[in-house]
Amino acid sequence: MLALLVALTAATADAGSGGPYMWGVGPQVSTIAYPGRYPASFPKKTSGLEEVKGDMGVGARGVLYLDKFARFGGRVQKGFGPGFSSVALTGEYDQILGGSNAVYAFVGGGLGVGQLKFDSDEGGTLKVPDYVFRGHVGGYYREKTRAYEISMFAQICLPGVQDYTAPDTETTQVKGGFYSHLGVEATVYFGDFKPPSSKKKKKKKG
Repeated sequence: MLALLVALTAATADAGSGGPYMWGVGPQVSTIAYPGRYPASFPKKTSGLEEVKGDMGVGARGVLYLDKFARFGGRVQKGFGPGFSSVALTGEYDQILGGSNAVYAFVGGGLGVGQLKFDSDEGGTLKVPDYVFRGHVGGYYREKTRAYEISMFAQICLPGVQDYTAPDTETTQVKGGFYSHLGVEATVYFGDFKPPSSKKKKKKKG
């Protein structure tokens, strides 16, 4: 992830001067589509916690193209909803499946870490550090300096050591719960989406 961020920073500095194949960074929004109320289940030794409906995720994603068929990506994302919050950081790889007329399809996945937090009206709190495994498929439309992307994703969230603080302030470690989910997301990138071949053709014409 650190290497990706450094590379994206270098890409920004070198834009227009023979930098990477293509690159972009921009804001992203997402929401969980399934289960309809998240998560599918809580650990057994918790009480008062309610599944979330109407969540929203906001964050930033960057992509760095190796060539017209492959790209690396990274994202940081914050989720929120009634009695719910989350944060996640992932590194990813995508394979470009092809396209035409500036519209392209892709499939990919990634790994990361994060934390989920659930609060009950009774005063209980569940904190879930998790390991994130995700896959996604989608498409994007690109212009010279912008790209617009929409995708569907499946995310497997494997919980680490979960801490449940009961209303009486006693904190215990709990096990169980099912936090994996399906969702949809949209991203707008700002950067350089003009392939080197196009730039060379323009220079020759000039």
